[in-house]
Amino acid sequence: MSEASLNEVTLIGRLGKDPEMKRGENGSTRTAFSLATNEVWKDRNGEQREHVEWHRVVCWGNVAESCGTYLRQGRRVWARGRLRTRKWDDAGTDRYITEVHAMSVIFLDGSKETGQTADDGQHAEPRKQARLGFKGVVEHPNRRSRVHGGSEQSRFPRRR
Repeated sequence: MSEASLNEVTLIGRLGKDPEMKRGENGSTRTAFSLATNEVWKDRNGEQREHVEWHRVVCWGNVAESCGTYLRQGRRVWARGRLRTRKWDDAGTDRYITEVHAMSVIFLDGSKETGQTADDGQHAEPRKQARLGFKGVVEHPNRRSRVHGGSEQSRFPRRR
């Protein structure tokens, strides 16, 4: 009997720098960005302390296109995906990096450049999204999305 396992990561944080978008020879798009999450607490002396953790997030396809177009340093996002560790050889030394392979990215704050606004982590208003051609939630094309073709559709057909 095999035991089930789960590899799922959900991060909410701010971009450390502008995303790096690359296009492959076959036309596929790959975007990578660094995401900072922080933890704040008070120590024994009552002084506020903070720890910042950096994460490398990588995405492909439509998710990568949207992230490369709309995201900039300092933007707040919610990224959901899986952890993957890569290994490579650097002049005889094995190197490793752990990345979050994002299946969906939600833009949590507005951008003055695109006119998107959001309050308290909510998506931009639907009229602004439609005008901008932005749906708010960007998911991997191999996963079924609740937002499809500009209108919300359930994952299951409605009863009539």
